[in-house]
Amino acid sequence: RDVLVNGLRRDDVFQWMANFAVHPEFLRSGFPELTVLDDNSVTLPFNGGWKRRELIYRFVEADDRHAGRRIQIATEGKRLEGHLHFSLRTMKPSTDTMVTLHMDYDPGSILGKVLESDINEELAKRFVQCLEQLKVNVEQELLG
Repeated sequence: RDVLVNGLRRDDVFQWMANFAVHPEFLRSGFPELTVLDDNSVTLPFNGGWKRRELIYRFVEADDRHAGRRIQIATEGKRLEGHLHFSLRTMKPSTDTMVTLHMDYDPGSILGKVLESDINEELAKRFVQCLEQLKVNVEQELLG
C-alpha cells in the first residue's frame, strides 16, 4: 500500500517516523482499540479469520544503511508472526515522499492458509487508514 506525502522531503518523514512515540497516534486511526505495551510496541486488535485477533507491532529500527530509508517493524501474534516495513522514496518534485507499507507474515498451518485472505483484507483496509492518517500527522507536525 502507498501514500504520497506532498511537500515533505523523504529524510524529514524518515526522521519523524524514526521516533516510535508517533506511531500509536497514526496507527489508532486503523486500530482504535490499540494498546501501548511498552516504549517500542503496541497491540493492534482487529477481526480477521472469523474471530478477534491481536497483532503485536514492535518497532525494530529506522534503517538508512542502504540507498533507501525504511522503518522496520516486527510482528507477532497467532498467524501473524513476521515483519512489516515502511519504505520511503523521493518522488518528483523532490519535496514529495512516497511511503509504501509492505507486510510479510506466516499464516501457519493449512487452516492459516484458508484464513489468510480474510486476515490480509482486514489488515490492508486498516493499514490504508493508518497511512492516510500518517500523511495528515506528518504534514501537520513538519509544516505546522
